[in-house]
Amino acid sequence: MAYFEQARKAFPDLHAQIDELIIADNVIVARLTWSATHRGEIFGIPATGRKWSYVGTGIFRLHAGKIQDAWIMGDTQELWRTLGAAPPS
Repeated sequence: MAYFEQARKAFPDLHAQIDELIIADNVIVARLTWSATHRGEIFGIPATGRKWSYVGTGIFRLHAGKIQDAWIMGDTQELWRTLGAAPPS
């Protein structure tokens, strides 16, 4: 959760568009397009004002109608390229 809070400060207009949603039993899979503007420091990179977007996937396991587990994956290499920085090793 700390990463998401840091990301919201750096990208206050962060948006996740749901491109496709698949539901099976207690699992939901979402194909997403994330987009935002770099307005604050993140990973030691000062704000650039650059807009970015990349594709990703969210997998959610439900229990009693609430999210029990969540896995979020995305093309963060595109984010690093857009911010003009090298990804951490």
